[in-house]
Amino acid sequence: MRRKSGICLNPDRDYDLLKFIWRWKVVPTDILHKRFFRSSLLRTCYNRLAILRSSGYIDTVAIKDAACVAWTLRPKGFKSIIEFLPDDCDKGFKSESPNHDVMTLKLHLGDYVSDPLYDDLMFTEQELRRLSSVHYPGWVPYDLNRRPDGYIKSGSGPSGKAIAIEVEISPKSASEYETLGMEYAHCSQIERVIWAVPSKYIARNLSSIFSQHKSDSGAFHSIVLLDDVAKKSWASPVINGANLGSTIRHLLSPRLTSQKS
Repeated sequence: MRRKSGICLNPDRDYDLLKFIWRWKVVPTDILHKRFFRSSLLRTCYNRLAILRSSGYIDTVAIKDAACVAWTLRPKGFKSIIEFLPDDCDKGFKSESPNHDVMTLKLHLGDYVSDPLYDDLMFTEQELRRLSSVHYPGWVPYDLNRRPDGYIKSGSGPSGKAIAIEVEISPKSASEYETLGMEYAHCSQIERVIWAVPSKYIARNLSSIFSQHKSDSGAFHSIVLLDDVAKKSWASPVINGANLGSTIRHLLSPRLTSQKS
């Protein structure tokens, strides 16, 4: 164990916990409990997090849309895990929009919050931003102008395709979405894009815009509501676009479990 300012970081848990927070930027208490304290009470989880907070490793942030308290790294927490990251890793770690990042986590990680076996099938926005493209897995696109909110691997082997995750807290202009639609449609590495948007009106507009850029080799867009993601995670139904009426779970679970079977 390494002694840091009067406390011992548990090498079997605390470093992995801090790396997990770095990877997703902002993580609610219940998700940390499911991932790192499954055999313990929620109070035990919170007490340990409180100790890490009082020791300067992490801090709390209130998430309005998800109605929860979440945790983020402080500089001391980042310094404690920097040796586990590539030498050329960008030294940033903070969240620019905690509410957005929690919603992204719920949409991206979904049913697999407690199962680290699936971590290598997901690539987060933090990793896209902070790591050099030489450290990207082979299935992750590296030459797009657009950096999505993360990718999920679909298909076996190093040449599998990617499912892009997009969380739209503040919608863009129609012209920006038209540009995104064309870029995604012409990226052969991307199988589909899953969008979470604030309203049914925006979902309909996006579906109309993206329908102009479908091609046999291009991405297909499935759109869900942010409010559903906050409450239901992968049980959220697709309300517009491809796979209308199915759920995120229906779209993603078979693609992930087939790679681990």
